[in-house]
Amino acid sequence: ISPDELQKAFYRIIIIRNIKIAIMRLISVLCSFLTPLLIDSLMNSFQNNQNPADIMSNDTELGEAYYWSLACILVLNMAISLLVDTFSGWQINKLKYEVSVLLKYLIYTKLMRTQELKSNCQNELNSDSNLHNLITGDTETVTGFFVSFHSTWGSGLSLIITIIILFIKV
Repeated sequence: ISPDELQKAFYRIIIIRNIKIAIMRLISVLCSFLTPLLIDSLMNSFQNNQNPADIMSNDTELGEAYYWSLACILVLNMAISLLVDTFSGWQINKLKYEVSVLLKYLIYTKLMRTQELKSNCQNELNSDSNLHNLITGDTETVTGFFVSFHSTWGSGLSLIITIIILFIKV
């Protein structure tokens, strides 16, 4: 496999996986904010003893079905949120590992192909283990970006949604 093919695969991995992770994080954030809204709707219906059946007709079975459907939607929403959040965390760790392996390989092959750098590195570092430690440290710094990036935009979106909900409810 040529280095050019590896770089193309590297970019494909980064772009496709980051889009998938972003979609999963968006679903997780939206589900996490839908939960309090569903609980609020359910509690308001219980406190006011008002349900859609009382408005349309005197059918109490329809009112109970409304409560049960709201409760089921709430549980389903929480399950989806937990599953998507767990799966997105796993995808981020998987992406970090794949990018780390590819970066280590690309850096190491580039260093070994360049004879001048190879001789300078071996003279300065005196061992391959020091070279490996430097490469690992650099790749860990680069791959830490993925976690920080998705956490940052997810937190910003959560803050915006929280402010909107507070503005609507208060």
